[in-house]
Amino acid sequence: MADTLMGSLCRESLWLRSRTAQVLMALPRCQNPALQRRLEHERGVLARRMEELRQLSAQLRRSGMLGDSLALALLEELCRRPPLPA
Repeated sequence: MADTLMGSLCRESLWLRSRTAQVLMALPRCQNPALQRRLEHERGVLARRMEELRQLSAQLRRSGMLGDSLALALLEELCRRPPLPA
């Protein structure tokens, strides 16, 4: 189960990085105020979720409950990286 959990969290962090990059690229081009507000809101939601993943990985590290420290190290690394270039 831990492998499935860590795999899902790693995939989510990759998606968050990718989507954040898309939003960051769209914001300067956006000329519609309503869409710009929606994109700014989404950027905040994405940033908060990434922070939640960082905190979760830190809690998992402290608890020592996971046997696979390599998967946890991967999650921590993915959470530290900047958004993926689009």
